Amino acid sequence: MSPDDLSPKRSGSGTAQRRWRFSPPQVLVIGFAGLIFAGTLLLNTSWATQSGERPGFLTALFTATSAVCVTGLVVVDTGTFWSSFGQAVILFLIQLGGLVIVLYTFSGGFRAVSWTDFFQGLIMVCALVGMPLLALAAVGGYGPLLGKLAEVDPTLVSVTGGKSGKALVSFLVGMLGIGLGYPGQPHVLTRYMAAASHEKIRQSQIIAMVWGVLVFYGAGFLGLAGRLLMPQLATAGDPEQLFPLLAKSMLPPLVAGVMLAAILSAIMSTVSSQLLVAASATSRDLVEQVLGATRSGKASVLAGRLSVLALGLAAVLVAVGEVRVVFWFVLFAWSGLGAAFGPVVLASLFSKRLTGGGALAGIITGFAVTVLWKVTGLSDLVMYELPPAFALAALAAWLISAWQSRRHYTTG
Repeated sequence: MSPDDLSPKRSGSGTAQRRWRFSPPQVLVIGFAGLIFAGTLLLNTSWATQSGERPGFLTALFTATSAVCVTGLVVVDTGTFWSSFGQAVILFLIQLGGLVIVLYTFSGGFRAVSWTDFFQGLIMVCALVGMPLLALAAVGGYGPLLGKLAEVDPTLVSVTGGKSGKALVSFLVGMLGIGLGYPGQPHVLTRYMAAASHEKIRQSQIIAMVWGVLVFYGAGFLGLAGRLLMPQLATAGDPEQLFPLLAKSMLPPLVAGVMLAAILSAIMSTVSSQLLVAASATSRDLVEQVLGATRSGKASVLAGRLSVLALGLAAVLVAVGEVRVVFWFVLFAWSGLGAAFGPVVLASLFSKRLTGGGALAGIITGFAVTVLWKVTGLSDLVMYELPPAFALAALAAWLISAWQSRRHYTTG
């Protein structure tokens, strides 16, 4: 028998071995699924609850998935429903889940984050179109929805929300001003920076507008219908639980799991994008610009990875800490970034008169006004903090730039 006769066998054996090898992304997905499966099995036991009864597969699956994805969403009260063993399992899953999110950002970089964002966005559209339609059908349609809401509270179907005069103006300016935050979000700007051409940007405009209309209108109608279907959430001050509870009560377990994936998609896409931007800022701005390391240096790469790890761990600690109303907490962070960087980004694009001092003044002013406006209670008394902070940041950038330009012209 010649050596050639053995070659196909060795090749076939090598091929068979390679079939069982997984790429790093596949390992992460399998690890994620394994954590959820193990957590579901542990939580779906009698020792995981204080009553000594099994919670049910769907409750255990939802809680395990929520913990692994570090969402903070629950379908039962964690402190009163789960035993010490159950709470320990949930805490452990949160820590491991946060590590998985950090790892796929850590290993995959921008390309991995972009692809996950794409597929997660598709899931979100499907969920925020399908669930509102089911909820509207459950209350009898659009007409009965408005009629029943008017009986509960007339302001729910009022265009002005029951506000008038200065209160209405402040409310409209504040809510419409949320859009001012987009130019200042680093994880949003990186998507524009990664576009291959101006033509791709034009296509993206259409896609983004269609996606936004579907998602935001769907979420709005779901919230209105949820006010009728689950009024107890409004009185309990826990509206964030509406989507998962409706999915659990209205859908089969498998479909409810897909709907839950939409929530997790929104959270995880933002988490990975923010971690990636933080890593880029650390490696490019701090290590390369401040410390003077070369762009290809190991110090820059190491700094980026360490920043992903540190921020991921910090986020996990926040997730297991104090519970907040998510919507307003997110808006505060949105305002801080939007007011600090938004005016500077726009001025850099559309004006040649912005100076370094003006940019720094705008960043400091935007962030400082956001924090002061919030802590002094003006957000509740006057309006949402982003519009005034954005305006004052733009004014500060313009004044300092004009002063420096005039001074340079005079001395020159």
